[in-house]
Amino acid sequence: MSSARLDQSEIFSALGRTAGKIRRGLARILTRTIPAERLIIIAAIGLATTITGAVVVIVTHTYREVLADAERRTQDFADVLAEHAMLVFDDIDRTLKAANRARDLLVRGGHWGPGAGDRPYQALLELRPSAGAASNLSWTDENGDRLYTALSRHPPPLNVATRQYFIKHRDDPSIGLFVDKPNLSGLTGKYLVPVTRRFDLPDGRFGGVTTLLVDPFYFSTFYQSTTRRQQLFIQLTLTDGTVLVREPSAVSIAGSSIASGALFTEHLPKAPSGTFATASAIDGVERIVSYKLIPKLPLVISVSINKEHALAEWHQEVLVLVVFYISLLGMIGGIAWLGLLQLRQRARRQREQELATERQRQAEKYQALSTLVGGIAHEVNNALLPIMTFGEMVEEALAEGSFERDAVGRMRRSSEQIDKLIQRVLSISREEEKASLELDLGGFVNRLHESLRQDLPKNIALARRVDPAIGTVVAPEDKLKQVFTDLVRNAAQAIGAGPGKIEIAASVAFEPNGSIATSGEDGFVRIDVTDDGPGIPPLIRQRLFEPFFTTKEAGSGIGLGLYTARRVVSELGGYLDVASEPGKGACFSVYLRRAFAQ
Repeated sequence: MSSARLDQSEIFSALGRTAGKIRRGLARILTRTIPAERLIIIAAIGLATTITGAVVVIVTHTYREVLADAERRTQDFADVLAEHAMLVFDDIDRTLKAANRARDLLVRGGHWGPGAGDRPYQALLELRPSAGAASNLSWTDENGDRLYTALSRHPPPLNVATRQYFIKHRDDPSIGLFVDKPNLSGLTGKYLVPVTRRFDLPDGRFGGVTTLLVDPFYFSTFYQSTTRRQQLFIQLTLTDGTVLVREPSAVSIAGSSIASGALFTEHLPKAPSGTFATASAIDGVERIVSYKLIPKLPLVISVSINKEHALAEWHQEVLVLVVFYISLLGMIGGIAWLGLLQLRQRARRQREQELATERQRQAEKYQALSTLVGGIAHEVNNALLPIMTFGEMVEEALAEGSFERDAVGRMRRSSEQIDKLIQRVLSISREEEKASLELDLGGFVNRLHESLRQDLPKNIALARRVDPAIGTVVAPEDKLKQVFTDLVRNAAQAIGAGPGKIEIAASVAFEPNGSIATSGEDGFVRIDVTDDGPGIPPLIRQRLFEPFFTTKEAGSGIGLGLYTARRVVSELGGYLDVASEPGKGACFSVYLRRAFAQ
């Protein structure tokens, strides 16, 4: 079949591939959706599946209807043409019988053979049909010699004793009308079909053959209007598979045999008429063939139509249907996608509202906590001031190098540490003025690396990695230094006494992690503090940024480091997040807006 045409199986295969791709794509989406989104996707899949099923049913039904219509049409034409052939050959048979009766009268009246004159010739002229399929009427004697013909008073000598029709009639008196294979006529130069009857002498002996030559062109002319208008293919053959007429005409196959074709090997032996599909034994084209055995004659008429031609309109209808089907699937997919977008926007608004509510709740909690802590810090500071003042006075009054002076000095230094802690707590409880100077992050990271490297234990290596395009941020250097100092010290404490590594990496980040920043924000820098320590368990990771939460031993800290770090970063318009898995270390990421983005 031509590549420009699609067979039914190819169409079903294409529909199946399209539906399969849609189904696999939606299945992948299903694994990453919430229940409401799954409901929309399942509804879209169900509707697409229903439409696909309907299209398959329509395509199948119309395909079968078109083929059934082609079968009915070819069968109807086969019936009509079989009736026409039977009428033509009935008329020929009447002519042959009339010629035998005239010959019998001539023989009985002594007007046959030498001395008969023109009476046999005149009789043939009167009997020969003036128009139609018949071309020539002739008589031969018992030896096969042609004696008289309607085409000439003195025909050239011709012996037909070896012809099949002569032998059949000579050897079998029961044979009536006989149709032989086409022969090339010496008188007309055309392929003609001999139609014959046996002639018996008055005493019952074989007396020769009466022959009427039929011109196949008569049938071709009759069939031409049908084949051109209906695009049909018509063949008139003998029951042994010999081709008499083929239209559209092919003179080269006149008299050839198609006995090996499916018509004569499979179908005709089973039924005198029927319809089937097969590839032609002559040109290899697949056709729908209807045939009929003509009653009382050794003839078979077959009418076929090129399957591709029969399905031409169906292909166009299917093409329109497929375009509509794809458009409909696209519409369903678009509606489903819009529905998913609406749900996701609604879910995002809900998450933002929940986040805002949580932030408000945390802000209120932290404000109350800051008020409480500030009040306590002030009271402690008031009580600590006399201790520090009198301690310094007592220390100066005691003798240098005495035990008492050394003890008071330790008390004074402890009081100073408490004072520093109180000042740090007080900074949490009040809003401090933000610096507005641009800070070169590349230089900042380099200075931070140099200052921290001296303080870390020897077992820990400190590395740095800075993107040359990192740029600047608007932030006070002292606050950022305190944030990263706390992060690096926490990492060192997590590594412990074993060998380890800490890396400070600064790079441009166009989209902060979704758990902290809303999607779509850009113009950020990201500074990571990564360690290869034991990692942070999930339960602890959830509480890392809570004030006064600590996993350190008593006296090693009060749990305000990470809380303060996140608060400072947040005040600078940034984000602080952590990623860690047990056994795989931890990574604290600080996102800050670049100076040009602000």
